Amino acid sequence: LFLLTTLAFSFSACEDDDGPSSNPEVFGTLDLKFAATINDEDVVLNEEYRDESDLRVSYTRLQYYASNIQLVKSDGSAVNVKDVILYDQANPRTYSVQIPAGTYSSISFGIGLDEEMNASDPNSFDQDHPQSYIHNTHWGWANLYKFVVLEGKVDTQDNGTELFDNFISIHTGFNELYRTITINEPIVISEDESETVELALDVNKVFYGPESVDLLNENNSHALTPLAEKITANLTSAFSIRD
Repeated sequence: LFLLTTLAFSFSACEDDDGPSSNPEVFGTLDLKFAATINDEDVVLNEEYRDESDLRVSYTRLQYYASNIQLVKSDGSAVNVKDVILYDQANPRTYSVQIPAGTYSSISFGIGLDEEMNASDPNSFDQDHPQSYIHNTHWGWANLYKFVVLEGKVDTQDNGTELFDNFISIHTGFNELYRTITINEPIVISEDESETVELALDVNKVFYGPESVDLLNENNSHALTPLAEKITANLTSAFSIRD
């Protein structure tokens, strides 16, 4: 009996040595950033820029939601990075997340909020949550969130008077305009090391992409409009990983 007990104990110990505890998953740090750029430079609010039609424009507010952010491996398996962030050009942030070490073939994220998130009550969140009412990103009249907020001014005269007489006020939203973006570029997370990934939105491409937007005449949308659909179509190809 003693011999059998000893053998059983030895076998159990061997099993433990080969189990998950002997090969723990290793992690590295992903430092995730979002940005908004013009001509590969960070947008500065209230600065003057020339767009691709040579119009003089200035942006005063620039925000967007990114949600369901994932790193994806070549076999299709995915690791969740963040459920939701609110990018605000006035206060950009870095999100440091522990990620299983490995090589990932792409990063995917939604622009806007999925249907469940979009139906949330902004008053149910703490003030530091991206969906809190404090951010002024909720349409009370529609009980839905604004996915992208672009506000600014455009100069229709361009005669040196700095008139900037046309206002830009584009707010997209609604479940129909939620889009998932995938950027196929290898991302390597090494054990106990940090890897920075910056996802940059090219603001010029928001207006000059697959759909062309005439800022002199198409500069206001606060509902599910043809302009909001154009902006959404352009957003899907306006992001890239910044070098």
